[in-house]
Amino acid sequence: MEQDVSFEDWLSGLLANIHSYGDFNAKHLNAALDERPLGALLWHSAVLSNLAGRDSLIVEHQDSVILQWLRLPFLEAIALLRNKIAIPVESYYDMEEGYHSWAFSVAKIAKLDLLNRVKKSLIKAQEEGTPFEDWKTNFEKDYNQEYGTTPTARRSYTIFDTNLRSAHGTGRGQQMKELSDRNPGEYVGVWRWRDSPNPRLHHQHLNNKAIPYNNKFWEKCATPAGFGCRCSVSLMRRTIAENLGIEILQGGSIPNPEDIAEEGFRYPQWGIPKTEAFKKEKQKEWSEDIRALE
Repeated sequence: MEQDVSFEDWLSGLLANIHSYGDFNAKHLNAALDERPLGALLWHSAVLSNLAGRDSLIVEHQDSVILQWLRLPFLEAIALLRNKIAIPVESYYDMEEGYHSWAFSVAKIAKLDLLNRVKKSLIKAQEEGTPFEDWKTNFEKDYNQEYGTTPTARRSYTIFDTNLRSAHGTGRGQQMKELSDRNPGEYVGVWRWRDSPNPRLHHQHLNNKAIPYNNKFWEKCATPAGFGCRCSVSLMRRTIAENLGIEILQGGSIPNPEDIAEEGFRYPQWGIPKTEAFKKEKQKEWSEDIRALE
């Protein structure tokens, strides 16, 4: 490429060609772009997607005209939130490791009705792309009606951010595992660290490094790997990673996943499926424990 092209440049060029032919369809797109500009545009889109990720591009370019397919709901993430069962806990760390992959909880919300309403609101936010401030207003009003106090803005943000990022990370993990299982040994997971005012150095050290996706590391390490973690994982063919110069960790160079994922976040990216009977029984047990504390 002769020069770098920004996301707006890429999007404007693509939109101009598509819109010049009216309603979008594949035939119009092929007619609108010959091989060279199409290849250039797709190359830049792949680079930008690789660096920032679809969600980050949407957040960072909210004022841009975004193609509708960039806003399609993430079905796997929505299903994960829907299938979680609400379990009241006093602290996020009260649950056994891995429970958060199938149980929905918010620390210190002991009322099951409120917990289910919070879960429903997060599902709606995932489905419709509800902005945090809109969700926060409704959540704080509901919380105040139940407890007579308003949670801090930081607490509200942590609830919103952790649940949506976890659903997204686990949904992506499911997609990646499905592809990796069909092609054992062919794929690696590439760790992407995102900027942070207070970076976790062990996460930053993994940036742009890869671990074979069939390695047991991924059985205890998900993204996000802690509260406020913005890291992500991209699936890539081993040969492509090698051609790009990405270091593929092997053997003793692969870190202990418990040193990367913090307590409460050490479960597979693809989640831990449980039967409905198991989840209902655990909900009953935890609800009884919480009532005993009230």
